Amino acid sequence: MLPAQQFDPVVAAIDWLDACKSRDLDDVIDFYAEDATLECACCDTVIFTGRSELQAYWQPKLADPSPKLFELERVWDDPVETSLAYRSHDRKLIRVSFSFDEFGKIVRSRCTPIDCLAKSETPDVRPAQKLSPF
Repeated sequence: MLPAQQFDPVVAAIDWLDACKSRDLDDVIDFYAEDATLECACCDTVIFTGRSELQAYWQPKLADPSPKLFELERVWDDPVETSLAYRSHDRKLIRVSFSFDEFGKIVRSRCTPIDCLAKSETPDVRPAQKLSPF
């Protein structure tokens, strides 16, 4: 178990996005717990469970050579989950939310195009944090 002061879910979410940018499937999958779930509502809602299904989901997405893919736009952090928004290959804004276990692994994630979110699902946050990866 990680002491609370050593694990920062915002840092973990940004590190996950950096692994996606590097297009390294093994690094991306290593962020997930063995029985993690990913609920993708980017087209139809589909749930992927376990690392093998997550690998099948991420492999074609990471193969996309688009230079602007996984460009960070926003980060939200609250006691329940950490979320970030990034640009997909077609420049759509995608929000992905994470829940982590006591070891700092992703146990649940959910992705949705921001234009598909209901107004009530978009939290009122302090001025949006636009972060650079550096």
